[in-house]
Amino acid sequence: AGARIGYLHGCEEAMAAIAAVQLYSTYCAPRPMQLGAARALDEGDAFLARRRDEFGEAGRRTAEVLGVPTPEGGTFLFVDASPYVPSDAEDAMPFLERALEAGVQLTPGGSCGEAYRRFVRVCFTSLPLDDHDRALEALRRALG
Repeated sequence: AGARIGYLHGCEEAMAAIAAVQLYSTYCAPRPMQLGAARALDEGDAFLARRRDEFGEAGRRTAEVLGVPTPEGGTFLFVDASPYVPSDAEDAMPFLERALEAGVQLTPGGSCGEAYRRFVRVCFTSLPLDDHDRALEALRRALG
């Protein structure tokens, strides 16, 4: 999940071998990802600190709504949705559908394995905080 972008620096021999592999595995990162990476490099630690604070706040707010422990890092919460689905439901689909109807798209936990069918994955870093707050209000409605 997420954009993978980076750069490499090394001796000429290693870089030639890496370039040969890269030529046949990917062309280049999409332009928006390159621009984001360039901004991160230009702004350095200030950019990283700002994003870390924003993601931390988004994670805290999301965890509060869901009634789960605040994450110490990461970009999503993996939550047992059992309290929000009928006891006879095989998976979290009833909750996923309510959330979608409310305007929030969540990822089914079953995509991580059969044991997690009643879980959902909640990404909290894909929106600016103002939009995130609106999404959390919609999520509250889906929780009932």
